[in-house]
Amino acid sequence: MNKADFLKSPDVAGFIKWLANDLGSRSFQLKIAPSRFVPGGLNHKAQGIEEVLQHYQWNSKWLDTRSGHKVESANWTETRESLEKLSKWLKDSVRSESQEQSLDASMAVLQWGGVRSASRLVNELCRTNELVAYLRSVQTLLAVNGPPSQRIEDITAAKIKKFDSGFTKIHALLDGNGSPIYDSRVAGAISLLYNLYRETCPSTSARTLEFPCGTARGDQLRNPGDLGFNRARALYSQTAHHEWAQVQLKLGWIFWGLLTKCSSLFENEGDISSRAHALEASLFMVGYDLRCFKAHVQFL
Repeated sequence: MNKADFLKSPDVAGFIKWLANDLGSRSFQLKIAPSRFVPGGLNHKAQGIEEVLQHYQWNSKWLDTRSGHKVESANWTETRESLEKLSKWLKDSVRSESQEQSLDASMAVLQWGGVRSASRLVNELCRTNELVAYLRSVQTLLAVNGPPSQRIEDITAAKIKKFDSGFTKIHALLDGNGSPIYDSRVAGAISLLYNLYRETCPSTSARTLEFPCGTARGDQLRNPGDLGFNRARALYSQTAHHEWAQVQLKLGWIFWGLLTKCSSLFENEGDISSRAHALEASLFMVGYDLRCFKAHVQFL
């Protein structure tokens, strides 16, 4: 299925229309326990998905090996600037076919994201001089604004060596057109939103989308099944690597469909690519614990 057919399918078109009507008015009770990524924790009520972005927190840092400069970020403004630098570094490195710079940029992305799982394969691909070619091949597969001939089915197990919370960040920043980072928080948020949308659909309406979810440490809920909705498949144990990549592309297409329809949503962020990352960042915050959807679930 290509992008045009995907966006025209009744379930997808209906979901996008529902999101357009829902996200601006929905209230969220953001409640995040203190951690090294959110020092002091967070406890705020946000009205509408755009207000969530004002409370974005991800306290992180990475080393730019080209200059020895340490880049630090915490709020959304700082994080946006940090990710723009990482994205440019990664794209420039791949474009120039530099294995070492592509490795350093990829490792910096993982450092920012606080994940290590992708580092082994990234290092191995660099050692065998395959990293640039591999990143470029997946970049084509996951391009949110790819050619009309691009199909979800083109993303196969043979073409995706590994996909996890690290590679989703690398490939999202390499795309440059707003491909979303599909980690456990974003997955939990979009999966619950889809379940809320499905409650408004007639029973005869086919359910065609699926958003696998990850798990969280401590007292956090990131699977709609924990709240009485349909339980989503587990990202790591029940979802193949190429299927995870497929979902990232599907969500990227949904974002573009939504933001094209709602030109005012995150309009202060700039172009659609920038607005897409702002939407992703907001879902990242509400996906920390799905009990933030207080209108439907009593926060324990």
